[in-house]
Amino acid sequence: MEEEVDMSVLDMKEEVQSMKEKIRLLKEQRRSPWAEGLSDDPPPGYTPMEMRTRNSRDVLI
Repeated sequence: MEEEVDMSVLDMKEEVQSMKEKIRLLKEQRRSPWAEGLSDDPPPGYTPMEMRTRNSRDVLI
């Protein structure tokens, strides 16, 4: 199902720039020493899946 979005060219350029930045950050994390198994220190902002699951259960209670 297609959703019609009313965006200006400037809005689209800003969205593309935002997506490019997210992709850059993800690639950077993928190449981190932690992702390559060279360190036990996860990249900044990383939350292990079990923590997210545990926190989401806490919120639902």
